[in-house]
Amino acid sequence: MGALDGRCLCGQTTMTGDGPALKVVHCQCTDCQKLSGAGHKTNVVVAKGSVKLAGPVSQYAAKADSGNTNTRFFCTNCGTQMFRQNIHGGTLDNPGNLKPDAVVWHQSAAGWDFTDPDLPVFDKMPPR
Repeated sequence: MGALDGRCLCGQTTMTGDGPALKVVHCQCTDCQKLSGAGHKTNVVVAKGSVKLAGPVSQYAAKADSGNTNTRFFCTNCGTQMFRQNIHGGTLDNPGNLKPDAVVWHQSAAGWDFTDPDLPVFDKMPPR
């Protein structure tokens, strides 16, 4: 089992991630808040094409605040969002080895969401 392998809530959709995590960020944008049901979502950035999904999936595309179109992939059975252009930390089988690198979209942060004072914080998405 690889460090970036994961599965949905019901287990019908699985994910295999090849290669290392390039970056791990807590995103506090309103989309991530709605998708996670929490104050932020932990996103694991990986190289394009390094994630393989197996099982029933559906897609939803929407324009982000950045102007980019994000296509999200969901399990058709339980609705778990598995993947976008990054892996969602909560879907990993072994997320304990990940260490966040930054907090992004802090301008949208919920006042009650904890922001680690040891992490760099960006009001929006920082330049690449």
